[in-house]
Amino acid sequence: MDLAAGAAVGSRLARNHLMPGSKLSSAAGVVAALCGIQAQELPAARLAVRPRSTGLTDAGVEAARITERSFVRTWAMRGTLHLVPAKDLAWIRRLLSPGIIRRNARRSAQLGLDEGTYRRAMVLIEDALSEGEALTRAQLREILDRHGVDASGQRAAHLLLRASAEGLICEGPISKGKPAYVLVRKWLAGLADAPSDRESDLVRIVYRYLDAYGPAGPEDLAAWSGLPVSECREAFQLSGGLIEVSINGRPVWTTPERGVEFRETAAVGVRLLPAFDTFLLGYRNRDLHLSPHHVRRVNAGGGIVRPVVLVDGRVKGTWRLVRRPSVLKHKGPGIWGVAGIALCGVRGGSRGHRPFFGDAFVPYSGICVLAGLNSSTNSLGGGVPHGKAYPVGHPLAEGCVVVGDVLDLELVLARLQLKSLVCVPGACRVPSPRA
Repeated sequence: MDLAAGAAVGSRLARNHLMPGSKLSSAAGVVAALCGIQAQELPAARLAVRPRSTGLTDAGVEAARITERSFVRTWAMRGTLHLVPAKDLAWIRRLLSPGIIRRNARRSAQLGLDEGTYRRAMVLIEDALSEGEALTRAQLREILDRHGVDASGQRAAHLLLRASAEGLICEGPISKGKPAYVLVRKWLAGLADAPSDRESDLVRIVYRYLDAYGPAGPEDLAAWSGLPVSECREAFQLSGGLIEVSINGRPVWTTPERGVEFRETAAVGVRLLPAFDTFLLGYRNRDLHLSPHHVRRVNAGGGIVRPVVLVDGRVKGTWRLVRRPSVLKHKGPGIWGVAGIALCGVRGGSRGHRPFFGDAFVPYSGICVLAGLNSSTNSLGGGVPHGKAYPVGHPLAEGCVVVGDVLDLELVLARLQLKSLVCVPGACRVPSPRA
């Protein structure tokens, strides 16, 4: 069966919990459903939970990592930092670590890190953390240096990566603004590790991946996981019960739908996805979601993936969070002759338990924002509530999200039920939503 593009996008959105009605109620549930979340930037990783959940706060997501310990931050897929479900950490490490170590062999040699050095460093790191105290990179580097292991420059990062790949450490609490490291066996004490062979783990990762990203193919699994394409093809061959379909003639597979039908993405709504969002990192070919003409606007170079505005499953702009609205400045016309669009944050709730940010787009001219909006929902598909315009810098006008690179402004406005942007000097107002 050859799927229409809209049906393929709809299935992927539903499995990634970005469709209405597919949201989850816990951070642990989101991380587990996606089989991990890219966490190169920890605030962005927490923000990735936002459009896939209901009723959560930023502080609540961090509590799930630190207090509940239902997931950990460590190096995993593609050798990059991820939030990984605690119960899946052991088999994911066994499956991916050989490739991580192999890919870093050349750089290790350049840094003078031979196997003997790694072995001495692993013993020292384990001894240093055995008392249960979480230590930062700087503290561990000092200990290694003191015992004759050169941990200067990039060596420290590679030593910690190796300790993670061997299942020795993961990140624990934040200490004075810096990640601190703990022993996995102590941090996740009592968590059973069921033994498994490599073939079983390959089958498991195929099903977990397709549950979150299907329909997709072995090349997509390779791009997401960092496993060799040949190994991913083998993994698909080992996995029985998959459903084969095609997208534009390319064979792809998915797991049994579990009640989710292939359906067109009509009125999915608008989602703000953070930097490095796993939805964009889940595929080798992202043409269904991101026009090739706009790739460079999202992939900024140096491995950076910008936060994006997702409209009905397709990237239509980028956005950024401005915590100090007073720094907003008018930078001239945007792509469609306007400065951009802003999403205003909402004050309220006890300190540390405020919503991630608001849920309605408002226009901005660089001199005003709109505040006091309702943030009780997670989607942006409904009408825009009325609010009041405040000057930039006003106490109520904090936490603005500025969408400054709108790729298809007319579509965004239509989905948000706005007729047009109206900005005048000194004030910015929102037209009434369409009836």
